[in-house]
Amino acid sequence: MDHILHLKLELLLVQFVKCLQESYAVLADAVWSDWLTFFLIASFTIGVLQSFRTYFRARKTIRDQIDAPKPTLEWVERLALEKGRKVPFFIILIPALNEADVIANTISSLLQLDYPLERYAVLVITDEREKSDDGALTTHNIGQKYS
Repeated sequence: MDHILHLKLELLLVQFVKCLQESYAVLADAVWSDWLTFFLIASFTIGVLQSFRTYFRARKTIRDQIDAPKPTLEWVERLALEKGRKVPFFIILIPALNEADVIANTISSLLQLDYPLERYAVLVITDEREKSDDGALTTHNIGQKYS
């Protein structure tokens, strides 16, 4: 009888160990998925926080640049005089295709800059399609009026 009881206890112990192993496997899977979920949520949160930090730093930089004092003609002339140079010459390039309706306003606005006219040039870039022999108003024709 002891032998049968011993076998039954051994069988119960084996079943108990198997049950513990299965429970541990389920628990290990649950812990693993919990850690994975935590890691994913933490990574996402850190990414969002870094994005906000980058956005607000860029916004501050842009705001500082917008609010910074703009150079005036007097400042440019004084700086050129200090360096022993002439006021800088620059060229404004305007690519235009089928802009006949608005290019005149653009050119006249650029010619009214507070800068010596002899120190800058305005070039309107068109292609051969803009030339018209039939007298139609084209960007090329309007550009020719200002040259």
